[in-house]
Amino acid sequence: MSSRWPGTRALTPEQLLTAASPDRLVYVEAFPGSGKTTVSHQRFGLHRFARTTDHRAVVAVSFTRSATEEIRSRVVRQWGPPALAWPHRIVTLDTILNDLLTHLLRSGFLQWPGGHEELEVLDTWRTASPPSALPRSPPSAWRAPRSAPPTCQRQSQTTT
Repeated sequence: MSSRWPGTRALTPEQLLTAASPDRLVYVEAFPGSGKTTVSHQRFGLHRFARTTDHRAVVAVSFTRSATEEIRSRVVRQWGPPALAWPHRIVTLDTILNDLLTHLLRSGFLQWPGGHEELEVLDTWRTASPPSALPRSPPSAWRAPRSAPPTCQRQSQTTT
C-alpha cells in the first residue's frame, strides 16, 4: 500500500513506515535514487508538526551541503517556512561542530590560543563560478598547473 502526500510521489510501504516511525532516531541505508531524501523531508515535517509533549527541536543532519539544501528546499515546499522556525534546523555535521566549538569558546569551557572566541570558516563552495560563467574555450586552451602537487610515497622500512 502506498501513500501520497500532496506534491510528492507515492511512498513504498517501507518508506512510509520509516517516515512515520515514532522512534527518535532512524538509520536508513539505501542505494542512490531510492528515496532517502523524500523519506527524510517527510519525516522531518511529521516530527516537526507532531502533537506531542516533547518540545525539543527537530534537527536533520547530513554530511553534505548539497543534501541539506535539497532536504531544506523540499521541507519548505512541502511543509512551509514555519517548519524551519528556530530551533528546528537542517544542517551539516560541520555546522553542528562549528556551533558547539563557538559555544564552548564563548562560555569559557574551551580556550583557543590568543584568546579567540570566534571561528572563521574558510569555505568557498558558494563563490565558485557556475558552469555558465566559465569561459567557453576549447579543452586545449585549459592548462594544467605549472607545478603538480607533491605525491605521497610510502617508504618501507625493514627491521632485522
